[in-house]
Amino acid sequence: MVDNSTSVTRVSSLVRADFFWLYLSNAVVLLSGLLVYRFAGDFLGIDGFSEYSLARRTVTFLAPALVMGLVVALPRKMAMVEVQEGPQAAESRFWSALAIMALIHGLLVVAAFFLPGPAATLFFGKEEYSDLILPLAFFIVGLSWHDLVSAFYRGRIRMRVYSLLEILNRGIVPIMVFLLLNDGTRGVLLWTGLLTMGTSAVATIVIASAGNLKLGGILSHGRDLLSYGLPRVPGDFMLGGILGLPSMLAAHTVSTEVAGQVAFGATLLALGGTAVSPISVAMLPHAAKLIQSGKMQDLKVETIRMLRFAVPLALVGVLVAEIGMTWIIRWYLGGEFLHAVPILRVIALCALPYVVFFTLRSIIDAAHHRAVNSRNCFWSLLVFFLVWGGWNIVSSGLGAILAGIVAAHYCLGCLTVWETLKLFRRKRG
Repeated sequence: MVDNSTSVTRVSSLVRADFFWLYLSNAVVLLSGLLVYRFAGDFLGIDGFSEYSLARRTVTFLAPALVMGLVVALPRKMAMVEVQEGPQAAESRFWSALAIMALIHGLLVVAAFFLPGPAATLFFGKEEYSDLILPLAFFIVGLSWHDLVSAFYRGRIRMRVYSLLEILNRGIVPIMVFLLLNDGTRGVLLWTGLLTMGTSAVATIVIASAGNLKLGGILSHGRDLLSYGLPRVPGDFMLGGILGLPSMLAAHTVSTEVAGQVAFGATLLALGGTAVSPISVAMLPHAAKLIQSGKMQDLKVETIRMLRFAVPLALVGVLVAEIGMTWIIRWYLGGEFLHAVPILRVIALCALPYVVFFTLRSIIDAAHHRAVNSRNCFWSLLVFFLVWGGWNIVSSGLGAILAGIVAAHYCLGCLTVWETLKLFRRKRG
């Protein structure tokens, strides 16, 4: 048994020291995301921009579910096992997670190869986009592999390595693909996926070369990880649905161009969440260790500090978006994209609940073996469909979709705050 007080103290100091690296990587990823969409508008044109936006929203919709909740289960379990058994026992969990991911994503690539037409109809609204499906599958594989390797370093509380991987795969690679290997939407997706797979493979070899490659417990560790991760798969899928389904519905009921604008709004919302993502990244293993060591009061104090930072930041972001969206879009994408401004202003209203959810979700995941966040995502997605369906009775079209987006996000934010309050009240009692 590892000494709990020493371990938790060490983790707290590392979290404070590594926040610089987390925010540095966050800033690079945010800048890269903004530049990538600027390049998509400049290099791919309006149609290509819509294709690329829809493809990225499809990734958001599918990728979290395809990693089977492992990117949450792995760092949480590694942090808790390290408190009890030491770091070597914690690292052995990575290989079980990698084997599971390889099987699932291998099936994804096979399905994309043999069924591109139905997949294109489902995600893009038209079978003519079938040539994007296989590159999209490679894109998802690369991103998921990167997320799993990053989850390993999160579990080891090695935030500097995690940050460098984020800078490379989410920051440098996408920009490099547009500037050096730009060959339409298909080429951008394909090369981004292949390069990310390559860097993730190198990182995996580095982990193996550290000498902790132990396969003896791969089955038992895999069952343990899946018992925590699998119940969260529906929640990841539904969270991706809250961001991704509106654009898919718009593609089927309005037009591909409008769907791309809705998808771009969801992407901006997700990029806004990166302002607090270092908090979420650091807090999952940190909160797991604090809870494992019985230091709930310390966790409560840190939670309050996080919210004091995140909530005002989100409110400022909403204010800037509502006042300056026209100027931002004219400067960022050009005057031909100004017709997207009303859509983006409505979606910007979701920033406050989205940031609150992003800030607190790791604490809830660390505290509960049950998939509490998944349950909250289910209710929020249900609210989206109820509002969308009810609005369609009065007036169908884009207004119903936007109303559903706003209602779903505020439902998710309120449920997240409620669960956090229940956690601290119950533990105090």
